Amino acid sequence: MSDKRNNFKSLSLNIEFKESLSSDEILGLKKMQQEVFGNTVSEIEANEDFINKPYAYILIKKEEEIVGSLDLHRSVGEFQGKDVYIGGLSIGILEKYRKLGLGGQLIARAMSHLKEENYDFGFLAAAPGTVPLYEKYGWSVLRVPYTWENIKGEIKSDKDGMIIPLGDFALVEKIQEGEEPIHIGKGYW
Repeated sequence: MSDKRNNFKSLSLNIEFKESLSSDEILGLKKMQQEVFGNTVSEIEANEDFINKPYAYILIKKEEEIVGSLDLHRSVGEFQGKDVYIGGLSIGILEKYRKLGLGGQLIARAMSHLKEENYDFGFLAAAPGTVPLYEKYGWSVLRVPYTWENIKGEIKSDKDGMIIPLGDFALVEKIQEGEEPIHIGKGYW
């Protein structure tokens, strides 16, 4: 791990927690996300399903260029007819900055923040190949499908979710041991 930290310092990267972004940061974030995610999500899916907007960001910058980010999300979902309070995250890092331990640093910072926010559990939709990274930080593959409501009010479902207990360990255990999907609210991330 020390090699990764030394790489981080030698690249002159800074990590910043931001609750709001400047107009330049918004443009820089969009540019970085387009490069990272490109065509993995259709424009229709992005407009209809990714409607849960981040409430905060953890940015990795090289000077003023955003080379990685973690978006923090919150949602009120439902499980077995009861409201559940969900904290979530999504990560993107430019290809040339991967394998330096940056994703782990972002997740560690996000987990500290999420644990302070009194959420019942954390949720994320894992991109292909990212499960082992999240598992290092205590996340587990969600054993049941999750559902969300899109911008049209349609209920959609997927199976690429991961979950971590934050405030209600018994609830997460109940979700993981059951067969009922977890509804994560309006949109997903």
